[in-house]
Amino acid sequence: MVCKNSFALIWLSILFYFSPGINSIYSQEDKPNSINRQRILIEKNVLPSDSSFIYYVSFRVPYEQLIFVKRGEGFTGGLKLDLELKDDQNIVQRYSASKAVNVANYELTASPENYLQGIISFKYAGKDFNIYPLLSIDNTEISVQLDSIHFNKGKIFRNGVLNPLIVAKANSSCSNGQLFSLVNYQNTIPFVQQNYSLIVPIADDSAGNFKVKIEQEKKIIYEAPLEAADLSGLQIGECNNSISLSESSSGKNYKYYLLPDFNSQLDEGNTRIVILQNDKELADFNMRVVWHDKPSTLMNPELAIGLLEYITDKAKVKSLLKGSSDKYYGNLVKFWTETFPGKKFAYNKLMAEFYERADYAQKNFSSINIPNGAKSDRGRIYIMYGQPDDVRRDYSMDKKVLEIWNYSDLKKEFVFADDTGLGNYKLSTE
Repeated sequence: MVCKNSFALIWLSILFYFSPGINSIYSQEDKPNSINRQRILIEKNVLPSDSSFIYYVSFRVPYEQLIFVKRGEGFTGGLKLDLELKDDQNIVQRYSASKAVNVANYELTASPENYLQGIISFKYAGKDFNIYPLLSIDNTEISVQLDSIHFNKGKIFRNGVLNPLIVAKANSSCSNGQLFSLVNYQNTIPFVQQNYSLIVPIADDSAGNFKVKIEQEKKIIYEAPLEAADLSGLQIGECNNSISLSESSSGKNYKYYLLPDFNSQLDEGNTRIVILQNDKELADFNMRVVWHDKPSTLMNPELAIGLLEYITDKAKVKSLLKGSSDKYYGNLVKFWTETFPGKKFAYNKLMAEFYERADYAQKNFSSINIPNGAKSDRGRIYIMYGQPDDVRRDYSMDKKVLEIWNYSDLKKEFVFADDTGLGNYKLSTE
């Protein structure tokens, strides 16, 4: 059973102290001379034109993967994406796109939450082909060959149905003719507390009633009718560093069906999207729901469960660690879902905040005696209460280094003492 006081602590801390700066900031000098391929997101989409199809390859690269240089009052970084289109191992076409960004604040150059985005579009009359992307980072010699992208018309075009597009409401700065923003997370459904919609292009000669069924773990999570949107056609373009969809005069031989707010109850994992025509399966598409900015602490479910001692009793923690280790993550998610249920989304904001804080504590409060800072006294207080309003250093009468954390709204102050000079702070008053 969860301690009521602990529940109040975590609730108040999230309510008042949610901080967008939870991720530690590192300098440009600390950036490795390489890029994290898993953080580079390449997405493929296809839309009809009057005569054939238009292929789109879009990218999303976080600022933290770029190298910025000081220019004037700001910092500039960028990249170049080269695509080689091969048919039967022969290079058929080449395309490239260069993008740059200028930021005013140095802290933004290390942001994992801001992205540089762009798109390359082309027509191709062949049936199947591969694309080989090469990404080059401006201001460096870094170039990396990314995973190949395969276009197979048999999988893209199924009984008159094209692959669904995952979209969000249009960026307000792109309101002139822009209907939606492409979510652009490598054809995955992001696991977040935000509503997304599906756009399903279906050949105009198809007749009957259409509906969609979404399954996870062979269970129907969502089922609803598809209603045709009043669109003559769609095209994908760029606007203010976002990928947007606007109406087009091309592709009139298709109808476009919109399924709004389809993702709220989807959990992480494999997802099957089924399009039905007159209650018979017409086409199905396999997708994944992915927590892209998942706290690294959750990659170790045993550790993540252990940290629950800060908000519940040890008996409950012990019960979550029963059985095989491959069940731990499911046990953890079930704990958060039952204890702090979300009303509208499967994504649990309290769980995310708790483990984002654990990540920060792990990196910033470690010491020789306690390598995992999340298990230190400062880590425990940070995870429970969040970022303090004020942190100051002082010395005690016996020359111990003191660190005092103040939480104004909660009217709480914590004093940590280090009597070794090695960063081994212990909670002395609460």
